[in-house]
Amino acid sequence: MNDESERIHIDFERMFPEAARRVRVLEELKRSWFSVVGPAFARHSRPCVLGVNTITVSVDSDNDIMNIRNVKGNIMRALSRYGCMTDNNFALVITKGRIKNFHS
Repeated sequence: MNDESERIHIDFERMFPEAARRVRVLEELKRSWFSVVGPAFARHSRPCVLGVNTITVSVDSDNDIMNIRNVKGNIMRALSRYGCMTDNNFALVITKGRIKNFHS
């Protein structure tokens, strides 16, 4: 039988602090997405992956791709406010298709 006192606790946040920080930043960006890209674009898009100097945004349709490309500067400024510095090599990756809880 397993004894509760013998369980091993792994602190992933302590082991991978930068990855944990990116998860927190992505969640905050999702919450503030309407103010970052504007309500019209936010209804049809959602940030879904935050990497090193890259972000992936999912959009509803081909029409929304250009709209999100046009607000890349807004996205970069928002990331800077959250402490994620971007440079000239920053990549905005846009994918088409709904993701789970797309409009929540």
